Amino acid sequence: MYTPVPQPISEAVAALWAFNGQRPDNRFGAPQLLRLKAACADAYGFGAQFWFSFSLSEILRSLGCPMYLPVDRRRLALPPEEAAEKLHPTLTATSAKVSYLCPLDWADDPSDVTFGDNQISRLSSAELQEIADAPRLARAFPNRSLNWDTLSQFYWLVVEETVPVSTEPGHRASDRVNPQSDSAFIEDALG
Repeated sequence: MYTPVPQPISEAVAALWAFNGQRPDNRFGAPQLLRLKAACADAYGFGAQFWFSFSLSEILRSLGCPMYLPVDRRRLALPPEEAAEKLHPTLTATSAKVSYLCPLDWADDPSDVTFGDNQISRLSSAELQEIADAPRLARAFPNRSLNWDTLSQFYWLVVEETVPVSTEPGHRASDRVNPQSDSAFIEDALG
């Protein structure tokens, strides 16, 4: 169900996108980013936690926030209206589609196989770019590039699933950092 972007979020994103100065040394303390965090706290009930700052920063990189892009790559940024339209559902999502790509570069010539939402197949450059969301990758990693034509020369195992996510984006990041369960997993693996 579509819910419109709260006006304070749209305005804060527009102000952040309008920032044309040098990248600040401390992006987390930039007034425009603090305004967006405050708007998130008001609109969604979260935004003050440290983990939210980290999550918001990663979301903004993926949207191409000009403050996060080198000056010569700012053309990669989404327009602020589109960025706000993508930010809102990201912050309110209760599930996310996750795609895992495993190159089968040592495979001879397997048949294309589809099982549920998963597949083994030789993907075209365009198909790989769609699955991997190439524009988002270019915005998030502006100094890196992938040769999609080369990557399309072999078969791929593509596994897709929809997973539930924490309603608070900061918890999504902190859920991945669990020293107790991580150390137990490592100890079990080492026997």
